[in-house]
Amino acid sequence: DFGRYYILNPITKQYVEIPPSKRPFAHCCVGFISQVKHSVVTSYKVIRLEDGGGRTSILKLDIFSSETGEWRDIDIPLQQVLQLLPLRKMPVVLKEILHFMDRELGILAYDPYKGPHSCRIIELPGDIDREWSKRVDEKTILFDVHRGHLRFFAASNAYNDGLRISMWTLSDYDEGHWLLEYRISLSELACDISFPDSPYLVPIT
Repeated sequence: DFGRYYILNPITKQYVEIPPSKRPFAHCCVGFISQVKHSVVTSYKVIRLEDGGGRTSILKLDIFSSETGEWRDIDIPLQQVLQLLPLRKMPVVLKEILHFMDRELGILAYDPYKGPHSCRIIELPGDIDREWSKRVDEKTILFDVHRGHLRFFAASNAYNDGLRISMWTLSDYDEGHWLLEYRISLSELACDISFPDSPYLVPIT
């Protein structure tokens, strides 16, 4: 990561380079959020979160604001120890809030428009397999936004009926309430080819 970024307008095909970051991160997750009023972007932020690949009790961030035209270093001490998943180095964005996946605790929500130190943990669904959740990685989950809600998929082989796929929707964002939408085991599915004995989801090509 060299801390150099460009803001592109896909409609006009114009772009601008923002000033390079001066905070060196060997690896980082990068997010982009903006505020829109009357279909016009009024401001945006680029957020860099250090991804050290291990456990940490301090969030180290580097934030660029279009309002100031400058980067700002932010360190947030945490009461809990996190080990974030890279998830292709991109957070999930909902309501101008960035969401990062933790291996054990759940989802880290960071809201830089509310305040530079505004973050909270959204716990994983209560009926998730806890032994699986300790081993979670980007190959066993999908995490996105659907119709204005966070959605969480998980694949676990901790059940007697083999690999099981579950999907939850965060029905109440503020309270952190999850709704189980679907749960199915691969033993209930019929297919023409045998599914490999693997605890992982694989992309369809």
